[in-house]
Amino acid sequence: MLAQKIVDGKITTRDFWPIDPVLKDAARYRTLQQMARFVYIDGVASVQFPRIPATSGDEDCSFETRVSAAVDDLPDHNRW
Repeated sequence: MLAQKIVDGKITTRDFWPIDPVLKDAARYRTLQQMARFVYIDGVASVQFPRIPATSGDEDCSFETRVSAAVDDLPDHNRW
């Protein structure tokens, strides 16, 4: 079946992960990574993130949706 797909050469979008959510998640990850700092507690290095205020009114949404909204509401790193 795989060989037949290669021979056919047809690409359908349903066979692949949509790129838009992947790019948005990557941008959120990059934002969080830029905010991370190393702190040393008892000589052990740990990664620490600042507090990120949650967006109000998202209590009925899923955990991932609430976290995404909170990270999206952060100011751009270039404007700090």
